[in-house]
Amino acid sequence: MLVNSGQIIEAIKSHDIWELGPLFPAVAKRRFKGKGKSIYAPCAFHLHPDVKPSFSWHLSKNFCQCYGCGMGGDLIGFYSAMTGKDFIPSVIALARFFHIKLQFGNRLEKEGEEEWQ
Repeated sequence: MLVNSGQIIEAIKSHDIWELGPLFPAVAKRRFKGKGKSIYAPCAFHLHPDVKPSFSWHLSKNFCQCYGCGMGGDLIGFYSAMTGKDFIPSVIALARFFHIKLQFGNRLEKEGEEEWQ
């Protein structure tokens, strides 16, 4: 069981950013180009018109960046930007998505509990 917030964050970040595809099917369906360490597509954040692909997934570093609008980040930052959630609600939602057990104070989170959403 993970109790320490640092352990929870590291457990989340150990997942590949591509695993978030089911949460954001519109992004997953984009035509990514490139190979190797980075691939490119139109902006995932829809904050500006894209003539050329400006959104980059840096696969070896597990983060993304849009060079048009400046948005991006690691797995938690990407989720926060896409959902509009703050850091802590994003960490909780991602922990649930990746089936990481959480403890709130002296009690474990119960299955199906919707606190912090």
